[in-house]
Amino acid sequence: MVEPQSTALFILLMVVFCALLVCVAIAKQPAVLVMPDANGGPRISSQCLNVHDGPQDATFMGVDVQNALSHALRVVPSGRAWGIAGYSEGGYCAATSH
Repeated sequence: MVEPQSTALFILLMVVFCALLVCVAIAKQPAVLVMPDANGGPRISSQCLNVHDGPQDATFMGVDVQNALSHALRVVPSGRAWGIAGYSEGGYCAATSH
C-alpha cells in the first residue's frame, strides 16, 4: 500500500472513496474501484498513449486492466456497467480512452 505523500493526495483519495460510496448507495449494488498507475515508473509519462517501441499505456489501461479484473474478480463484463474517471493526467486518460 502506498502512503499518501501529501495532504492533497490524501484529500483526493478520500473524495474518490466518498464518490464510490455514493455510487454504491444509489445503485444499491457492490462496486469495485481500481486505481492503476498509468505512468509506468519514475520519469515516464506517455499521457496514456501507446508509444512506438515503448510503453503501451493505452492498451494497458483500456484492455489489460479490464481483462485482468474480469478474470480475477466476479464482475460483469466490460461495458455499460463500467466507468472510468481520473484527476489531472488521469482525467486526460479517462477523457481520451475508448
